[in-house]
Amino acid sequence: MMARPYSDDLRERVVAAVLENGLSCPRTAARFDIAVSTAVMFKVLILAVQNSVNDARMEYLIRDRLSWLWPAAGFVDTEISWTPR
Repeated sequence: MMARPYSDDLRERVVAAVLENGLSCPRTAARFDIAVSTAVMFKVLILAVQNSVNDARMEYLIRDRLSWLWPAAGFVDTEISWTPR
C-alpha cells in the first residue's frame, strides 16, 4: 500500500512556517508531524521555483546538501552483507 501524498494545504503551511515565520526545518517537522527531510525538500523545491533553478543545478544542490550522508552510507554498505537465497 502506498502512502498518501501530502495535501497542498499542508505543503503551504510548512513552507510558510519555514520561509515566512523563520522556523527551522526540524521544529517545523515536529509541529506538523512530518519527517525533517520532507520539510527540507518542501523548502528546497519552493526556493528552486522562486529562483528559477534548472534541473541540473537542483540535483547538484540536493546532492551537495546531503553529501554528509555518503560516508555513512558507504560504511553501512560495507558492514551489511546480504546473500540472496
